[in-house]
Amino acid sequence: MKPTVFFTTTAIALSSITFAPSSGLAATAAEISQNAKVALHTLYSSNPAARAVGKKAKAVLVFPSVVKGGFLAGGQRGD
Repeated sequence: MKPTVFFTTTAIALSSITFAPSSGLAATAAEISQNAKVALHTLYSSNPAARAVGKKAKAVLVFPSVVKGGFLAGGQRGD
């Protein structure tokens, strides 16, 4: 097998695995809300300045779970 064919085949296989839908792993709205509350509480406990900024903010966007991965190329996903 030629090296180009091997690398192309490998890249296609890894891409199909990486971009496959994962809807079966989705959390419920209640789980996401609970995880967001825990993440925000953890932030406020570890950084008092964040609490002060949070009180002045009109809104706070919280990502309770961020997954990163990479193999020769990187990607990340947040819930």
